[in-house]
Amino acid sequence: MKLSTMQKITLAFVAFVCLFGISVALNCYDVTKSCSIADFDASSCKTNVGRYINMDTSLSRDKDSSLNGDTQNLIQEHIRLSTEYLLMASHFNEWSINRPGFHNYFLKLSDEKWQQGIDLLKYSITRGGEITPDFNVAVPSGRGSLYKMYELPALAKALDMEKRLTTDSLSLAHRATLHTTTTHANKTVTNNQDNDGAFSYYLNADVTQNKVPRMKDLSNHINTLGIAMKSVNDPAFVLYIYDNDVLI
Repeated sequence: MKLSTMQKITLAFVAFVCLFGISVALNCYDVTKSCSIADFDASSCKTNVGRYINMDTSLSRDKDSSLNGDTQNLIQEHIRLSTEYLLMASHFNEWSINRPGFHNYFLKLSDEKWQQGIDLLKYSITRGGEITPDFNVAVPSGRGSLYKMYELPALAKALDMEKRLTTDSLSLAHRATLHTTTTHANKTVTNNQDNDGAFSYYLNADVTQNKVPRMKDLSNHINTLGIAMKSVNDPAFVLYIYDNDVLI
């Protein structure tokens, strides 16, 4: 079919508009709000593809209070708790203690916290987060005696550690939904809606699926072992049975 000159011009114009729209979409994350065709300015449209603007530390007025900084702190806390659980597991694996059940249980908690920290790191990077040069995990050193404790106090300490971590996770989830004012594409955008609902959902899902069940599990162990030790004349025998038949 032979096209007329006017039809050729019309098709060329449509193709130009489509390519222009694709170009805008590739350069900006939020095309309609930040870099619309009507207000498009290539020199001011600098947001990277897929990068959520409020996750970017460069757009935060205070680096320490940025969403990226708070996320990095939570990642560090996960890794730090993993090392603390590792020290507790090592204590119960000593020949003079010989509690293989408690050793394996705390070793599992250590691996669990490590994996959760790595998963959080990976997810934050997919949302545009980054690891800053001040990322540093305070690995416990010279404090090994603090983790040499009896079985029931060790479980209680672990529960306190999990409660603190859960509280910090929920605080960050709330932090992720606060409204902010940022400058994007030479415009001041006040976001009074969810700041990063997807990231908040991720944190809440992690608390619901991982941290709450772990706290419940620790509470059950503490209550069961405490009642059993009080109800018999030989608590050492109860600890032996619990260590070998319940925790392993």
